[in-house]
Amino acid sequence: MTSSSPETRRLQDCFNGLLSLVAAPALWSGKGPDWVMREVLDMLARMLNLDLVYSRLDDGSGGAIRELARSDRYADADRRVHEIGVAVEPWLRTQQAAECHVVPNPFGAGELNVTCLSLGLKEGGGFVLAGSRRPGFPADTDLLLLQVAVNQAVVELQRAQVVAAKQRAEAAEAHSTYLRQESEQHWGEIIGASAPLAQALKLVEEVAPTNACVLIQG
Repeated sequence: MTSSSPETRRLQDCFNGLLSLVAAPALWSGKGPDWVMREVLDMLARMLNLDLVYSRLDDGSGGAIRELARSDRYADADRRVHEIGVAVEPWLRTQQAAECHVVPNPFGAGELNVTCLSLGLKEGGGFVLAGSRRPGFPADTDLLLLQVAVNQAVVELQRAQVVAAKQRAEAAEAHSTYLRQESEQHWGEIIGASAPLAQALKLVEEVAPTNACVLIQG
């Protein structure tokens, strides 16, 4: 039996990668944006044997922009995520989606072939950057897997945005209800919600306009 050619193995790896990406959202359901992006970066680092995967995410909620990094080659990538972002920032201002550029390696000597794909969120924005020292990166199959992974991530991130917006609305409504109930239970400087107190204060309201003397016991 003859061994398969490098091209055949490459296509088989790409096919297996696509199957993994198609199945991934079932595992992401109910997870937050950071968790989803970490899973996406981990999958890409393994499937494409990348030296670096970096993402920047702004979900449009007004919170801090979140950065994540993953590398099997450089164990401190996650701790140096902001440093990586600063290193690639000048290139990001001029890059075109899915184009390949050669940039200085943020981890030291040498260079990385990098490509960047937008997350394309309706609210906010973000991107995924993939880098490798491998000659010829990114090949067509690399770009295909990157695009599928990013598309899957966008769907989950948008779902997470909807869930987060719903939770914020529910929290705001609950807070509003609480304040309304509290205001209804205030009589001047008297605060309380018990039935006997409410009954006593109702009687106070009835006699308050008169000059009658009232004795309260209990």
